[in-house]
Amino acid sequence: MKEQLDYHLSKGTMALVPAKHPYYRSIIFDSEGTFLTIQSISELLERFYEGGSYLVYQDCLYVAVSNKGEEVVAFPTKEAHEEGCMWIFPKHIEKIKVFEKVKVFFKNAERLNTNCQPSAYEHMMKAYGQWERQKKNQEKR
Repeated sequence: MKEQLDYHLSKGTMALVPAKHPYYRSIIFDSEGTFLTIQSISELLERFYEGGSYLVYQDCLYVAVSNKGEEVVAFPTKEAHEEGCMWIFPKHIEKIKVFEKVKVFFKNAERLNTNCQPSAYEHMMKAYGQWERQKKNQEKR
C-alpha cells in the first residue's frame, strides 16, 4: 500500500475501507493500486460532490455527481453512519463469494473481505442494476 494524502474519488475508485491505524483513516482500493490516506471516508465522499450533488436511490445506492459532471455510484456495507462501514463501487465488481459475509473480487484481481451481509449485498446489487437500466433508458431518449 502506498500513502496518498490528497486522494480524489474518480471512476477508478473501487472501495473505501476504514483504516484501523493511529494515523491513516481510510484505505482506498483503486484501479491504480491500494492507498492509505489521512482523509476519512466521509471527507472523501463529500469532497467529490462538493459543488455538485448526490442522491440516494432506493434507500441504499448513493449516486454522487461532481461539479465537473463526473458520476460515481457506491453503496455502504452497513448503515452509512455506522463504525466500520465500507463503501463499494459496484461497477468494478467481477464476482463475489458468500460466506458469513460477502467477499468481493474486483475486475483488476484485487479482493476485499467485507462486513456486508449477503442479503444486504443482494438488495444493493439489485438496486444498482435497476439504476443502470434506468440511466440507459434515459440516455436513449
